[in-house]
Amino acid sequence: MLAHYLASIFVAIRTDAPNVATEIEMLAWYAFAHGLPPRMELSEYIALAEQTEGVRLGELLSALPQRLPDELQVADRAMTRASQVMQDWSPFLTAVVLRAVGDDRPGVEEPGRSGSPAWNRARARGRW
Repeated sequence: MLAHYLASIFVAIRTDAPNVATEIEMLAWYAFAHGLPPRMELSEYIALAEQTEGVRLGELLSALPQRLPDELQVADRAMTRASQVMQDWSPFLTAVVLRAVGDDRPGVEEPGRSGSPAWNRARARGRW
Protein backbone atom coordinates (compact mmCIF):
# COMPACT_ATOMS: atom_id res chain seq x y z
CA MET A 1 0.00 0.00 0.00
CA LEU A 2 2.79 2.43 0.85
CA ALA A 3 4.30 2.11 -2.62
CA HIS A 4 0.90 2.68 -4.17
CA TYR A 5 0.32 5.84 -2.13
CA LEU A 6 3.74 7.10 -3.23
CA ALA A 7 2.99 6.14 -6.83
CA SER A 8 -0.16 8.19 -6.62
CA ILE A 9 1.89 11.18 -5.46
CA PHE A 10 4.51 10.76 -8.19
CA VAL A 11 1.83 10.49 -10.89
CA ALA A 12 0.01 13.54 -9.48
CA ILE A 13 3.24 15.54 -9.61
CA ARG A 14 4.11 14.47 -13.13
CA THR A 15 0.62 15.18 -14.45
CA ASP A 16 0.48 18.53 -12.64
CA ALA A 17 -2.67 17.41 -10.80
CA PRO A 18 -4.16 19.81 -8.26
CA ASN A 19 -4.45 17.11 -5.58
CA VAL A 20 -0.78 16.66 -4.62
CA ALA A 21 -1.36 18.04 -1.10
CA THR A 22 -4.28 15.65 -0.61
CA GLU A 23 -2.14 12.74 -1.79
CA ILE A 24 0.60 13.72 0.67
CA GLU A 25 -1.94 13.88 3.49
CA MET A 26 -3.28 10.40 2.62
CA LEU A 27 0.24 8.99 2.66
CA ALA A 28 0.92 10.72 5.97
CA TRP A 29 -2.14 9.12 7.57
CA TYR A 30 -1.19 5.72 6.15
CA ALA A 31 2.31 6.08 7.60
CA PHE A 32 0.78 7.21 10.91
CA ALA A 33 -1.33 4.06 11.06
CA HIS A 34 1.36 1.64 9.90
CA GLY A 35 4.62 3.26 10.92
CA LEU A 36 7.17 5.32 9.08
CA PRO A 37 9.06 3.39 6.45
CA PRO A 38 12.78 3.78 5.89
CA ARG A 39 13.75 6.27 3.19
CA MET A 40 14.12 4.47 -0.13
CA GLU A 41 15.17 5.44 -3.63
CA LEU A 42 12.55 5.97 -6.33
CA SER A 43 13.60 2.73 -8.02
CA GLU A 44 12.91 0.86 -4.76
CA TYR A 45 9.40 2.35 -4.50
CA ILE A 46 8.79 1.40 -8.13
CA ALA A 47 9.98 -2.18 -7.53
CA LEU A 48 7.77 -2.40 -4.44
CA ALA A 49 4.70 -1.18 -6.34
CA GLU A 50 5.43 -3.50 -9.25
CA GLN A 51 5.24 -6.53 -6.98
CA THR A 52 1.50 -6.21 -7.54
CA GLU A 53 0.53 -8.12 -10.66
CA GLY A 54 -0.10 -5.84 -13.62
CA VAL A 55 1.41 -2.70 -12.07
CA ARG A 56 3.96 -1.07 -14.37
CA LEU A 57 4.77 2.08 -12.45
CA GLY A 58 8.25 2.40 -13.97
CA GLU A 59 6.82 2.44 -17.49
CA LEU A 60 4.14 4.93 -16.49
CA LEU A 61 6.58 7.31 -14.84
CA SER A 62 8.94 7.01 -17.83
CA ALA A 63 6.13 8.15 -20.12
CA LEU A 64 5.37 11.24 -18.00
CA PRO A 65 7.53 14.36 -17.84
CA GLN A 66 9.58 14.76 -14.66
CA ARG A 67 8.60 18.12 -13.16
CA LEU A 68 10.85 18.10 -10.11
CA PRO A 69 14.57 17.38 -10.02
CA ASP A 70 14.14 15.26 -6.89
CA GLU A 71 10.67 13.78 -6.51
CA LEU A 72 11.76 12.04 -3.33
CA GLN A 73 11.58 15.44 -1.65
CA VAL A 74 7.81 15.01 -1.87
CA ALA A 75 8.04 11.59 -0.19
CA ASP A 76 10.19 13.21 2.50
CA ARG A 77 7.53 15.91 2.93
CA ALA A 78 4.89 13.23 3.38
CA MET A 79 6.99 11.44 6.01
CA THR A 80 7.56 14.75 7.80
CA ARG A 81 3.79 15.29 7.77
CA ALA A 82 3.29 11.76 9.15
CA SER A 83 5.66 12.60 12.01
CA GLN A 84 3.61 15.72 12.72
CA VAL A 85 0.40 13.67 12.74
CA MET A 86 2.01 11.24 15.19
CA GLN A 87 3.09 14.06 17.48
CA ASP A 88 -0.38 15.59 17.32
CA TRP A 89 -2.29 12.40 18.07
CA SER A 90 0.04 10.42 20.35
CA PRO A 91 -0.88 12.24 23.59
CA PHE A 92 -4.56 11.97 22.75
CA LEU A 93 -4.36 8.27 21.96
CA THR A 94 -2.39 7.69 25.16
CA ALA A 95 -5.15 9.42 27.11
CA VAL A 96 -7.81 7.29 25.40
CA VAL A 97 -5.93 4.09 26.25
CA LEU A 98 -5.42 5.20 29.87
CA ARG A 99 -9.12 5.95 30.21
CA ALA A 100 -10.02 2.59 28.61
CA VAL A 101 -7.96 0.71 31.20
CA GLY A 102 -9.51 2.68 34.03
CA ASP A 103 -6.65 5.08 34.70
CA ASP A 104 -8.73 8.23 34.91
CA ARG A 105 -6.89 10.54 37.25
CA PRO A 106 -9.20 13.55 37.65
CA GLY A 107 -7.37 16.84 37.45
CA VAL A 108 -4.14 15.23 36.29
CA GLU A 109 -3.00 15.88 32.76
CA GLU A 110 -0.66 13.42 31.11
CA PRO A 111 2.48 15.07 29.72
CA GLY A 112 1.69 16.81 26.45
CA ARG A 113 -2.03 16.09 26.71
CA SER A 114 -3.25 19.66 27.00
CA GLY A 115 -0.86 20.86 24.28
CA SER A 116 -2.03 18.33 21.71
CA PRO A 117 -4.23 19.86 19.01
CA ALA A 118 -6.17 16.58 18.80
CA TRP A 119 -6.74 16.65 22.56
CA ASN A 120 -7.85 20.27 22.47
CA ARG A 121 -10.31 19.59 19.60
CA ALA A 122 -11.83 16.61 21.43
CA ARG A 123 -12.14 18.58 24.65
CA ALA A 124 -13.73 21.57 22.83
CA ARG A 125 -16.32 19.24 21.31
CA GLY A 126 -17.16 17.81 24.72
CA ARG A 127 -15.85 14.38 23.83
CA TRP A 128 -13.61 14.11 26.85
